[in-house]
Amino acid sequence: MDVVLVHGLIGSAGWWDRVVPTLAARHAVRAVDLPRREPEKWLEQLVVDLDRPALVGHSLGALYAARVASRSPVGALVLVAPAGLPPARGVLRLGPPLVSALRLAGPAFLPSVGRNLLRYRPRSFVAGARLALGGGLDLSEVQAPVLVVWGERDRVCPARPVDARSVTVRGAGHVPMWERPEALAKLLLDFLEEVEGQAR
Repeated sequence: MDVVLVHGLIGSAGWWDRVVPTLAARHAVRAVDLPRREPEKWLEQLVVDLDRPALVGHSLGALYAARVASRSPVGALVLVAPAGLPPARGVLRLGPPLVSALRLAGPAFLPSVGRNLLRYRPRSFVAGARLALGGGLDLSEVQAPVLVVWGERDRVCPARPVDARSVTVRGAGHVPMWERPEALAKLLLDFLEEVEGQAR
């Protein structure tokens, strides 16, 4: 099964580097850099081109992935620390949780954040932040198996009830693929193996 890894706001494909080798041993993996303009439309076209891939989205990328999966057939959907679930926070209230997320990710993560901030135009960043904070994550139209992954210590998108199977990565904050890559990769592989087994 093709696996598409989708980053969140001010993220990049490189945020998935620590899980790609493990996933690529069993699947064709694409960690994508979303375009600044119409990222959701771009992702939807990629899904159509790949024919029912597994979509794995992080934070705002999880919201994009869920919205695409509600309209286009996918083989599986994994949402990692998804944005878009109520109760949404105001922008000003996100400051301390974001600082906490950066601290948990460690100093090696900061250069990536800095580079990605430079890629985003202010308008793109604001639009993405508004979407992430505005709620709207709805899994009711998704026909594929869904797994939601939370970071135990995530204060940006803390665990909330969802109408899907949920698991928690112990010790992880908002960026489990960076902070606990082995644990997240195992969860993904186990879930995809289960999905493929059900499809046989």
